[in-house]
Amino acid sequence: MTRAVPANASSSDESETRFREIADAAPVMIWISDTTKACTWFNRPWLEFTGHRLDEEIGDGWVVDIHPDDLAACVATYHSAFDRRERFHSDYRLRRHDGAWRVVEDTGVPRFSRSGTFLGYVGSCVDVTDQRTAEQALRHSEEQLRLATDAAEIGLWDVDPVSQTLFWPPRVKAMFGISPDVPVTMRDFYAGLHPDDRDAVSLAFASALDPTERAVYDVEYRAVGKADGVVRWVAAKGRGIFDATGQCVRVIGTAIDITARKEAESRLREREEHLRAVVDTSPECVKLVARDGTLLQMNASGLAMVGARDERAVVGTDVYAIIAPEHRDAYRAFNERVCDGSREQLEFDIVGLNGKRRHMESHAVPLAMPDGRVVQLALTRDVTARREAEEALRESDRRKDEFIATLSHELRNPLAPLKNALHVARMGDARDSQLAAMHAMMERQLDHLVRLVDDLLEVSRITHGALELRRERVELATIVRNAVETSRPAIDAAMHELVVKLPATPVWLEGDPTRLAQILSNLLNNAARYMPLRGRIALSAAIDGDAVAIAVRDQGAGFDAASASRMFRMFGRGKASNGLGIGLALARGLAEMHGGTIDAASDGPGKGAVFTLRLPIAAPPEAGPPRVAEPQGSIRGQRVLVVDDNRDAADSLRLMLELLGADVRVARSGREALARFAEWGADAVLLDIGMPEMDGYEVARAIRQRPDGKRTMIVAVTGWGQESDRQRSSEAGFDHHLVKPADLHAIEALLASLPARVGDDTAVASD
Repeated sequence: MTRAVPANASSSDESETRFREIADAAPVMIWISDTTKACTWFNRPWLEFTGHRLDEEIGDGWVVDIHPDDLAACVATYHSAFDRRERFHSDYRLRRHDGAWRVVEDTGVPRFSRSGTFLGYVGSCVDVTDQRTAEQALRHSEEQLRLATDAAEIGLWDVDPVSQTLFWPPRVKAMFGISPDVPVTMRDFYAGLHPDDRDAVSLAFASALDPTERAVYDVEYRAVGKADGVVRWVAAKGRGIFDATGQCVRVIGTAIDITARKEAESRLREREEHLRAVVDTSPECVKLVARDGTLLQMNASGLAMVGARDERAVVGTDVYAIIAPEHRDAYRAFNERVCDGSREQLEFDIVGLNGKRRHMESHAVPLAMPDGRVVQLALTRDVTARREAEEALRESDRRKDEFIATLSHELRNPLAPLKNALHVARMGDARDSQLAAMHAMMERQLDHLVRLVDDLLEVSRITHGALELRRERVELATIVRNAVETSRPAIDAAMHELVVKLPATPVWLEGDPTRLAQILSNLLNNAARYMPLRGRIALSAAIDGDAVAIAVRDQGAGFDAASASRMFRMFGRGKASNGLGIGLALARGLAEMHGGTIDAASDGPGKGAVFTLRLPIAAPPEAGPPRVAEPQGSIRGQRVLVVDDNRDAADSLRLMLELLGADVRVARSGREALARFAEWGADAVLLDIGMPEMDGYEVARAIRQRPDGKRTMIVAVTGWGQESDRQRSSEAGFDHHLVKPADLHAIEALLASLPARVGDDTAVASD
C-alpha cells in the first residue's frame, strides 16, 4: 500500500458525521478506504487497540502492526478483492498496544454512491484470539476424544427424543449387525434388542428422559444382529440434556461391545462353579482361616465334620473354639507359620458343635487374598477311623502277643503231668491203683488240650460265619444240667458252692443243645476262675416277657466300667485269669447265633460280677412217637488202613483199633497207602491229610477211582478242622472228617456202621 492524503470531508455532511459517531461507539474496530486503496479513517476502538493516533494509522501506516508472517497474504487479499470490487475476508495477527499479538478477523465491503460510483471500502475487525484459542482447544479435545474412543473401541451416539432422530457411527451400527452406510432410527434400536432385555432397557431410557428423574442411562443388554443374527453384549451409558422448560432435547452417550468380557465372565463363573462343585463334593474339609483364627470359608464336608448345618454356624467364628483345648496352642502356631508363607502339616483333635470328638490331619498352604492378606488354605481329612484302626491294631498285636504267651502256658500245663505219668508208667513198679489214677489224670489233661483247640476253632468258625447249629426243641433244665456237669470239675477243684434256681414250670428253647450248654458252662467256668477258693456261684433263671434271663452271679474279682467293654473281645483276659481269654467271646458269639444276648455287670473291682444270658422262649414240642435206639454194630474183623506220616499217631491208633478187634494195616505216606490198598484192600481208610509229597486229598481221589475203592469208607483224621477243610475233603471223596485228637468212640461208631464181616472176606449186610 502507498500512503494517501486523506480527503477533506465536508463539515456539512451530516450523514458522514453521524456515521463516524456511531462507528466510534461500536464494539468492533472499523476502517474506511478511498478509491486509491489508502485507508482514510479508523474508529476509536481501532486506535485504542493499537495505541496509535489517527494520523499515524491513515494511508498505509496501519500495516506496521501486522505480523510480518501475515502481511503479504493480508495485502494480497485486500488488493485482489479491491480490484474486483468484491467483498473479502482476511485473518491475520495484529499487534495490540501492550505488544501482544492478537488474531483479528477482518471483513471488507466495497462502498458505492447512490449513482453507483465506487467510493472505496469500509471494513470491520474483530479480535477473535480467545475464540480461536477455544476452538483450537476444542479441536484438540475432540481429537483426544476420538483417539480415546477409537482406542477403547467406544461408540458415541446421539438421540433427539422429539424427532426420534438417531445418530449412530459405524462402530455402534456394527454392534447391532448393521452396515455403516445404512440409515438407522430408534425403531432399529428397539428391534435389535434381545427380547429378554427389551423391557429393562426401555425402562432405563424412559427414566433418563423423565425431567423429574433425570436418571443416568446405564445398562447392559444383548443386541441381535440385524444382518448376521449374532448376539452381542453391549454396555451403554448416557445422560439427557434438558432445556429451560425441563424438556429433554437430547440424549447423548457411549456404547461398548462387551461380548468378549461377558464370555470371559461366563467362563470364569463356570470354572468357579466347577471348582466350587469339586470343593463341595470333596470328602475332605476345605477351609480358609485368617491369621487371627477367624474361619472365612468351609465346604460341605467340613461342615459335616464339625456338626454344622450350614456356613452361617461357623463362618466368621473363631476356629479355635472347635479345636480340642490341649491342641489349640499347636494349631495356633501351625496357623501362624502358614500365614507367614510356610507349607505345613498337622494332626489334631476337634470337638464339633455336636460334641463329637474327631481326629484330623490337615495339609495347609498360604493363600494371598485380594485385599493383601495371607490366609491359611487347608485340606483336612477325618482320620479318626484310621487312628482307631491303628490303635486297635496295636491293641490286637498286644493281645496277640499276650495270647501266644498264654497259649504256651496253657499248653505246657497239661503236658507236664502227661510227661510225668509216662515216666511213672515206664518205671514198671506202679500199683494198679496208681496206674488207674495216672490214666484218669492223663485223660483229663488230654481233654483239657482238646477243649483249648476246640475253643479256638469254634471262635474262628463263628467269626467267619461257618459254624452250623443243630437246632431242636430242648428244655432249659436239660441245658443247665449238662452245663453244670461240664463245669463241675472246675467248680469242685476250687471248692466253690453252686446254687441253681430254675422256674417251677418247664422252659423250652429252640437251639443247639450242645452249644447252649457250652454257653452256660463257659459262664460257670469264668465264675469259678475269677473267684477265690470256697466262693459261691448262683445260677438262676426267670421269665422276662418272651425271653428267659439266666444269671450267673459270683463273689469274685469284679471289674470296672472300662473293663466291661473289653472282656467279650477275643483274648480279653482278667488279671487273675489263667485261661486263653476266648471263653466269653465264644459264649457271646453262640448266644447271638441263637438270637440272644449276654450282658455283664459289676459294682466294681472286688465286688463280684453277674453275667446275664437272655434267650428267646420257644413253644413246647408236640408229642411224637418214642425214638428207638439203633443197634450198635461191631468192628471186629473189619479191615482198616491207617495212613499217617506221624509214626506215633499211626501206631497208637492202630493199637487202639486192634484192641477193639479190627484188622489194621499202617502206611507212612500216600504212595505206600495206595500200594497197601492195592494188595490188601480195606473196608475203611483212616487217612491223614497233611502229608508230604502226596497229601490225603490226592490219596482219597486215587482210591475212589479204583473199582474196589468206591464202597470203601474214607475218614479224614487230621489237624485241619476249618469249614473250608471239611468242604475240600468232601469234594475229594472223604465220607467223614474227624479233627485230631479224634475221639476213639467216634471212630468206633463210624467203623461199627460198616457191614459186619463173616470170616475173612465174606461180608453180610447188617439190618
